[in-house]
Amino acid sequence: MTPARSTAPGALLLVEIQARGWSVRELAARLGYDTGYVWGILDRDTPIDQEVADALGRVMGTSAGLWLDLEAAYRGEQAAPTE
Repeated sequence: MTPARSTAPGALLLVEIQARGWSVRELAARLGYDTGYVWGILDRDTPIDQEVADALGRVMGTSAGLWLDLEAAYRGEQAAPTE
């Protein structure tokens, strides 16, 4: 059996903003970050830290812990050795 793979938080965030009809520019403005920084999150290049998680929680109506947990699971899976 193949274990489940973690979802990158940026992938989930992209789905969520599309469902809300927001552009990346609009999300960036709501978060208070520049668009390039938000693209880094969406592209999985920029990790989500506590400050970003707090902003995402506020803007998306979730907890900061959700974003931190997703980030930790995704990065942990990326760092794990492959068989």
